[in-house]
Amino acid sequence: MGADEVFDSFPDDQGPRLYNVPVETGPDAKVFVGPCWMDDLCIALSADNGDALISKAQFVTGELLDHCLAHAMTPNLAAGKTELMFSLRGRGARKLRVQLFGPSAPRVLPVLGEYHMHQVRVVQQYTHLGGILHHSGDLRAEIRRRLGIAHAAFTQHRKLLFANKHFPLVRRVELFQSLVLSKLTFGTESWTFSDIKLKSYLHATVMRLYRRLLSQTGDQHLTDDFILSMTGLPSPTELFRVQRLRYLGTLFGCRHLVDWDLLNADGEWVTLLEDDLRWLGYQLLDATHLNPPGTHPKEWLAVAQHHPRYWKRLVRRGVLHAIKQRSREQQLIQFHQGIRDFLHLHGLLPEQPDSFHGLSEDQPQATYGCMFCGCRHKSKGGEGAHQNRAHGWINPVRHLYENTMRQLYEGIPHSYETEGASIALLCVSQPAHWIRITIHAVAR
Repeated sequence: MGADEVFDSFPDDQGPRLYNVPVETGPDAKVFVGPCWMDDLCIALSADNGDALISKAQFVTGELLDHCLAHAMTPNLAAGKTELMFSLRGRGARKLRVQLFGPSAPRVLPVLGEYHMHQVRVVQQYTHLGGILHHSGDLRAEIRRRLGIAHAAFTQHRKLLFANKHFPLVRRVELFQSLVLSKLTFGTESWTFSDIKLKSYLHATVMRLYRRLLSQTGDQHLTDDFILSMTGLPSPTELFRVQRLRYLGTLFGCRHLVDWDLLNADGEWVTLLEDDLRWLGYQLLDATHLNPPGTHPKEWLAVAQHHPRYWKRLVRRGVLHAIKQRSREQQLIQFHQGIRDFLHLHGLLPEQPDSFHGLSEDQPQATYGCMFCGCRHKSKGGEGAHQNRAHGWINPVRHLYENTMRQLYEGIPHSYETEGASIALLCVSQPAHWIRITIHAVAR
């Protein structure tokens, strides 16, 4: 079996494909084996179905282990050293996942070698070059791990450096960027965010890390813009923008060794990079002679390729401009709030109606109760229970839930094994999802 039959091949692109601008392509396709760094090798394989993928993984693993033995090297098959990770898709994927990761699964894959049989561990996630790779591409485990490392680094130097009042805030911010942010942002230039929930979680956790630098008590309400203006740090979104833009310059520095075709195939990462270039062009709108990157991307890519130092200065100027603009806006807000407080203190402002101020602190945000009986309830669940017991009203989700249970009993796909998971799905999904579930049940 040749290399073309085992490994994937991509067009030999000569650069990034941004804003649908065509790039030069070599005459021959490039075979992609996988990333290799020193003695760490990660082999990437794909197949049309799950069974073919497992067979191909067994063949390649056996050949690799036999080559090691032929060169008098004993393969280390311990946990965390040599492992297999499958991302199964399509028909029969669920059955294969049960065979590999089910309750009675051995969690090992037999690999036949030339000399004897090997037992290689099968895992759902793997740590490679300091980052956690999940079989589904989910970044939650890696984000939690990286944030834990950043908080541990902050705690290690908190008493001596970050909580030391003899150091001005500017100096503490510089130490924070060097000792903490460097560990947080390592390897984040390749991150992509599948949904807004993950991005919001990352934003909130990074802002909590920034807040620790101000040494404020937890009961003090501080907005994100106030924290960013006080520290002079980039927002979490800008922080990861800078990482991707700097990484683009690094890729051009070793452009002859980069698999541009593989990067261009990652549509989510390319979309993020295009948005980063638009952001950089907006920040430097009146500070550079370059045209907007959305219409003239080759100008910006030429700077990153042929003038790496100037490219770094452009990225640094862009993020500094964003920080300064946010600081000016926050100063303007505080100025107007100070005028308002001064006028209110001296009785120069007219009294505003209660509806103008909105809800007071002691007023609840929501009230639940029954208009027929005039009773009040503490939660929406209590209100729903009362409506069902006293008036016989049933939430429409219950009817959809019965169809979902019928799917579970009859073996229809997209069913859930617990009642809570089924109800949660139906409560948060769109009506189109309800229709799809009902159609499956009727077709059955």
